[in-house]
Amino acid sequence: MTDRARIFEVGPRDGLQNEKHLLPRAEKVWLIEALVKAGIRELEAGAFVRADRVPQMAESELLHEDLSARNLNADLYYLVPNQKGLERAISKKVTHVAVFTAVSNTFNQKNIGMTVQDSFKEIEAIALAAKQAGIKVRAYVSTVWGCPFEGRIPASRALPILEQMLALPVDELSIGDTIGVAAPKGVSEILKPLLASGLQSKLAVHFHDTRGTALANALRSYELGVRSFDSSLGGLGAVPMHQEQVETLRLRIWPICLRN
Repeated sequence: MTDRARIFEVGPRDGLQNEKHLLPRAEKVWLIEALVKAGIRELEAGAFVRADRVPQMAESELLHEDLSARNLNADLYYLVPNQKGLERAISKKVTHVAVFTAVSNTFNQKNIGMTVQDSFKEIEAIALAAKQAGIKVRAYVSTVWGCPFEGRIPASRALPILEQMLALPVDELSIGDTIGVAAPKGVSEILKPLLASGLQSKLAVHFHDTRGTALANALRSYELGVRSFDSSLGGLGAVPMHQEQVETLRLRIWPICLRN
């Protein structure tokens, strides 16, 4: 087992997607170039999604053209929510894509308009088509420890979803604490069974620092054997929900998570 940690940067996509101020494409190019100069070798650059749904990602095709012309020493990933998104990625000769689902049906419905199991049908089709095109696939599973709508997610509910994703032709799975309610004990409950199956090389973790536990959770993940960690420059990014939902979530879930 290597001691070296691998950092996967998500700021240019996951971080920026909910920002109200639209960042010009030229500034995104500058940002990504700066990240690569700082040593980042894998990152999310954009998403092939509907511009009316996610305005920040509206120029991802043009962004990829700009970045390709610069021959950056980095792997650039683009989120593809459906097969149409993959077709757009293939047309631009993208070599790395990302797919997404959640443990929570409510979160998934509000985010991508599908149940969790319906999203798996779409993801499987995307992954198979991507593999045929020689494209590497990274998968995200969100709300692994908690959901803003459904509350705490027990490991017994999350693990079957994670295992189902790992059974698909994906190269890597990023396990997400979307609202920042995980604690180290809960991290162990998720990671130990997966790592016991010899899946260390396919696992990454994605922690939010809502309650200041992201580093503690990352450390526990590292101690257990995980070596891939998602980052977002400057802590950019958040789950889009109303403040009253956030406060309710803290009151309802956080004391429970601290005991787990």
